[in-house]
Amino acid sequence: MVEEFLFGLPGLGNLKRQDGYILQAAGNPERLVNCTDRKFNVSALSWAAIHGHELVVDLLLSIEGIDPNPRNPRRRTPLSHAAENGHATVVARLLAHEGVDADARDSVYRTPLLWTVSQLVSNLSEPDTDSVGRDFRLPWSVARMSARGIQYHRGRDPVENYKAKIKLYQAVWESESTYLRIVNLLLAHGVDLEAADASRQTAIAYAAKGGSRRLVELLLDHGAGVNSGVTYPKAPSSVAGVALYGAAGSGDMDTVKLLLERGAIMQDGSWSALNPAAQNGHASIVEVLLQSPVPKSPIVPGRTSTWQPLLEAIQRGHLRVVHTLLLYRKHSYPAMPLFEDALFWAACGGWEFVFRMLLGARSPLSGNCPYLEGIPVLAAGVMGRNMGILQRLLEIKGIDVNAEDRHGWTALTWAAGIENQEAEALLLEHGADPSYKKEITDPSQWRPPHGMFLQGQTVRLPMNRPYPLSFSSRGITVHE
Repeated sequence: MVEEFLFGLPGLGNLKRQDGYILQAAGNPERLVNCTDRKFNVSALSWAAIHGHELVVDLLLSIEGIDPNPRNPRRRTPLSHAAENGHATVVARLLAHEGVDADARDSVYRTPLLWTVSQLVSNLSEPDTDSVGRDFRLPWSVARMSARGIQYHRGRDPVENYKAKIKLYQAVWESESTYLRIVNLLLAHGVDLEAADASRQTAIAYAAKGGSRRLVELLLDHGAGVNSGVTYPKAPSSVAGVALYGAAGSGDMDTVKLLLERGAIMQDGSWSALNPAAQNGHASIVEVLLQSPVPKSPIVPGRTSTWQPLLEAIQRGHLRVVHTLLLYRKHSYPAMPLFEDALFWAACGGWEFVFRMLLGARSPLSGNCPYLEGIPVLAAGVMGRNMGILQRLLEIKGIDVNAEDRHGWTALTWAAGIENQEAEALLLEHGADPSYKKEITDPSQWRPPHGMFLQGQTVRLPMNRPYPLSFSSRGITVHE
């Protein structure tokens, strides 16, 4: 009977009746019930949990000798699968069974709780995968610096899909959804709230990143640390305030205020909550965060690049955020320098109002940005294809139209390479040396030799990655 039942389970059709192991186990239910299929190496209990077959789970758990924590090749357990797929009743059945490990970690160190709360937000930082965005995402490519590439980036709201993802995540937790029930079941079971996965994110960090005040508050009320941190192997200590960092990037003011009220710490450096808030253009959150104390001054001796939150906003053209941060710098840290990269990225992105604002703030224009291989701001203006910026640069007294970078390239070299004829004509009109013009026989194969610039420094935009289907497949929709 057990054998007939198991062969009928979804996913176990790959078991062959003539398989020697199965024939030997046919008279031994304990051995048979814990076997796995030959294709995916997944147990019967795991398949039942994946598909949400409550009666099947009950039957399997009633068999003496059943392993309640069978691991698949990715080290995941039935409880992990049931939690991820939203099968609350199956989760309840498994938690009620003696011996179930509610904090079992898989190959990416995720627990069932982390699988429940991390959906939809775990991939917010991954690169664009849409076909158009993939062609135009790099500022140094011919496609990105073509007229069509510039039009593509200016013609879309770079954070619109990000906002839609946040709304979908919030909708899951604002309703009495099956996922909220699963979280409550796991919390009642006393699961570890400080467990972090391979990306070093805790449950509250994921909840904050998704902008769900309700879920964040629920986790805090059950003992999650408001400053739960991450620890890097080579770092001397952990980094706190990851939840605030995620909430600031989500744009949900209520979540940010809740965390601050509960004692969230404002970090400095790369983990400053100002960075994701500025990156995504959340000006109101930037203003709130600037009123919170930070551990130390943002002035870093020896630094050769502009203050990171300001640079994040400049790269994406968030005018209000740039204005707010420049005012804060002026009144609170007037000694904090601006560097060449500020004007560079404003020009490269074609953000004319941001560019003019930086000029008004006396951003330097020396023509030498060390980590950008000395590429002149004038060349960045050519890349950004904003003729207003280019003309404004050429009006500046003392501007060297033939300024070379470390590879001997000038603005005219870039203009010829990216086929920007309008910029090319303007530069020649202002005295550019025609000998710097490179003849490009095949633009599709053209690549400049600027290694560091090509590899690490880009006009990074908030990403546009489609969501996994987990939540949406449960019939949860968000109306714009």
